[in-house]
Formats: sequence, C-alpha cells, structure tokens
Amino acid sequence: MVGGARVSFQHLVDYLKEKGIPFYLVETRPFEQGSLRILNPILVIWRCLWYLRRVDVVWGNMSYGGIRLFGPVLYLLARFGRKPIVLRPFGSRLRETYDALGGLAKWGFERTVLQADLLFLQTQSLLNYFQPLSRHLAHLPTSREVPTFESEEIPRAYRKRFAFLGHLKKEKGIDEILAVREQLSEEYVVHLYGPIKEAQYEYLASERIVYQGVLSRQEVLAKLDEYDVLLLPTYFPGEGYPGAIIEAYSLGIPVISTHWRSIPEIVLDGETGRLIAPQNRDALLEAILEIDERSYRKWSTQARQQFEANFEQRKVVAQALDSIHQLMPAPIAEQA
Repeated sequence: MVGGARVSFQHLVDYLKEKGIPFYLVETRPFEQGSLRILNPILVIWRCLWYLRRVDVVWGNMSYGGIRLFGPVLYLLARFGRKPIVLRPFGSRLRETYDALGGLAKWGFERTVLQADLLFLQTQSLLNYFQPLSRHLAHLPTSREVPTFESEEIPRAYRKRFAFLGHLKKEKGIDEILAVREQLSEEYVVHLYGPIKEAQYEYLASERIVYQGVLSRQEVLAKLDEYDVLLLPTYFPGEGYPGAIIEAYSLGIPVISTHWRSIPEIVLDGETGRLIAPQNRDALLEAILEIDERSYRKWSTQARQQFEANFEQRKVVAQALDSIHQLMPAPIAEQA
C-alpha cells in the first residue's frame, strides 16, 4: 500500500484525465535518490516557469514539508506570471509546520502561502485555526471513488471479522490490536495489512497468522470487503483524515478508532463506529465485544451515508474544481 497523500493525488490526476481537463504536471522531487537530488529545486522552478504562460491557474499539491519549503516559491512564481495560485497541503500537520517556523520564516509564510488565492485544507480543525490568518480557505477532505465491484448489500451482515490497513508501527495502535486479539475467542478474526515499518513487528511476517501482507492500491477495496469492521486505534502524530477510514465507509464498513486529532470529525461515535481513548486496550476490547447485529447494521448504513455525503471522490473533486474555476478570468463575452 502506498501513502494516503500519493493515493489522493493520483485520484486527482486520474479524474482530470477522465474529464479531459488539460494540465501540466511538475513533480516536486524529480530525483528521489542520489547526488542529483540537489538539482530538484532548480529543475522544479525551471519547469514551473516554462509552463507558467500556458496555464490559467497554478495548483500546488504538496506534503506539509513541501508546502513549507516550496509553497512560498510557487506563490511568488504565480504572482510573477500574474496567475491565480491554489495550494493544497496534504495531511493535517500544517499547523505544527507553521507554529515551528521562526520569526522571519513565519512572516514570509503568512505573506505567501497563507495569502494564496485559494488554500485547501484537509480538516475542519485546520480551517478553524487558520481562519484568522487567511481569507481564502476551503475544505478539501480525503476522498475515494465509489467501489466498482459488486460488494455486499448495505447494511452488511456481521461476521466478527476485523481488519487493520496501514503502516505497521507502534503509533498506529498495533500493540493494542495484538493484545486484544489474544483476549478474543476463536470466532473473531483479526488481520493486519500493510508494510512493516518497525523491527519489533517483523516476526509477524514469518508467522502469517495475524499479518496478511501488503496490498496493492488495486487490491485494497476488494480485500477490505471481506471484513466487517476497520480497526484503527491510532495515536500517530501526523493523522489527518485517514484514507483507510474513507475506503471502509465506501463499503459500508464501520470503524473503531480513537479520540485523536481530527478523527472525531469523520468517525461519529455510536453512529459510524466507535471512538476510544488512545492506548486503551480495555476500551478497544469493550468496543469490539459490544458490537451486535443490530448496532452493526445501523453503523454500516450510516458509514455508507457518511461516505456519499462527504467523501465521494467525484463530488469532492468537482466542488474543488468549481472553486478553482471561479478564480479564472471570465471570457470576454461572459464579462460583457
């Protein structure tokens, strides 16, 4: 499985291609490794300048680190070319990035990135925080496509099958999942999917009892459809709107997650799943055991409704593009 930001960006690119919307793509890291990485900033700036006169709007989609380093440069390039500038930092760590800046760097960030013609932010908490600092904010949450294969009928049946999808690291709640699994009866199934990121979990790969390996982007939904509940007892500092939650919702699969960062904005406790305190194994076990057929059917229905209302990719991207379109100069006939 690849990172959520990369998946979200690829979905955007695919949508633009499908709709026949012309665009030029400039990779911010054309050289990922080796000594040539030092040339990345020069090459990116040169390509931006080359395409600048050919476009109507500049749209930067970057990690929170990229927006800190390259966002101001892209802003100045767009202003130089007299083009509207739209910026979209992936994830939820823009606030930490901004707060960590020194005096001069923060002053520059406020007068470039935060003055973009449109600044898309992933979470409502980020919108609330930056509202006093920017006049041009919009919500652009994580989104996913409607499943194209034949899934289970919603509301789904409850079979006591639980899955975790993501990087296997301590801060994702892996210790809590493993501990709780040992307390469940054999009628419960608990499986982990994703790349192993910390040495302490490497033993899982040899056992292949709980750990089931890494899924490709194309395999995720079909495999997730084999389960009933997504487990994500995370306390990972960079958590925003996890893509795994949105993917689960698209299938009508409820979620057990944590009162952590922006997750309560999308997991509605008692409606689309259950929220527990981070690092609380007893609460995780209780949340699993309290699910019955009646509560599960309710959560399954509302999980799918939450997806359709807020996270369906075509709707989310179309709204974002409509906001961007309003920045473009109107044709002469329209102006008249």
